[in-house]
Amino acid sequence: MLAIEYRRHGGYEELRLVERPAEPATGGRASIRLSYAEVSPADDTIRAGRMDTSLHRAPPLIPGGGVGRITDPGATGLAEGTRVVVGGGGLGWRTDGTWREQLTAEAPQLIPIPDGVGDEAACALFAGAGYSTAYLVLTRVAGLKAGHTVLAPGIGGSVGMGTVEVARELGASLVLTTASRTDKAEQARAAGHQHVIDLSRESLADGVTRISTRWPDGRRGYLDGIVTDVPARGQGHARRIVDALVGHLHTAGIHYVQLHASNAGKPVYEAAGFVPGSYPSMDLVTAPPAG
Repeated sequence: MLAIEYRRHGGYEELRLVERPAEPATGGRASIRLSYAEVSPADDTIRAGRMDTSLHRAPPLIPGGGVGRITDPGATGLAEGTRVVVGGGGLGWRTDGTWREQLTAEAPQLIPIPDGVGDEAACALFAGAGYSTAYLVLTRVAGLKAGHTVLAPGIGGSVGMGTVEVARELGASLVLTTASRTDKAEQARAAGHQHVIDLSRESLADGVTRISTRWPDGRRGYLDGIVTDVPARGQGHARRIVDALVGHLHTAGIHYVQLHASNAGKPVYEAAGFVPGSYPSMDLVTAPPAG
């Protein structure tokens, strides 16, 4: 089978595509055919030689956790064909990981994937433990409720990025994050992460104060249904309406405004200072009561 391993510590150039013998499903272990393998910060740290050597095996080593399908369940009690997340038990640290076509694993290292969840999504959820860690911390430790504000430092890390995205899904009204350099901050904003504090330009305290002062109570404005009749288009009517509405909200102390723009309307809103956001739209229509 094909595998990717490194034989000495160093940069990405140390990774090698190699032939390895397939592992038989013996000793109660299941055989898994891999479909996706994660790339995590821990894998990078170990390969680069920056991890305490007492925590991992010396090279050669295959990195990673991942997702696959059981081809031989062994004595794990799982059915052949079950899709599973493969991880834990020192995988990629003390034993070879998932950057290969096939491996064997014990039952505690296998998490069945529910129907309706794709292999790619399952692998992304566990990559670097970012999203799973974020969800557990926000729900079980922090007790996040809809409308709360969340500070998730380190948008470039798996846990930082995972916390930003999970907090939004859980209804946080304001999610702030940080980047260590300007290029990272710009890249994060371009990806839709609006409230990024560039720590190379301002302190964390100053950034939090700046952003939270602009949105002190979590209220937001929403513009809906701005339509200009075809004969009246191109005369600046929509822009004047937008400016007036934004001005009214500003006077009311609301400094965060959202809208959903058509392709034709985007140039008008961009000229008024709007930027692409990260909150997708969803609709719900309920039936009126009978009678």
